Amino acid sequence: MAVLYVLDVPEFQPLVNYAEGAPDLAVSQHGAYHKIEAAGELTILREPTGMDAAIWFGGLVGGYEGEVKEFSEDVLRIG
Repeated sequence: MAVLYVLDVPEFQPLVNYAEGAPDLAVSQHGAYHKIEAAGELTILREPTGMDAAIWFGGLVGGYEGEVKEFSEDVLRIG
């Protein structure tokens, strides 16, 4: 299982919105964070989120569980 913790601030809401619409991801509230979980690999594509690259690269500040397999300007994959 892979988990991404996203700080509950407007700048990171596009990550949460993307995850809520993804059939393989589950979103729950976890204190001051949104917890995004995947049964297997967690993959989020930047372009569909509409996030600017500067904000995108701050997306891991809330922490994660698993191993970052890829974190580029285009994709975040945690396994």
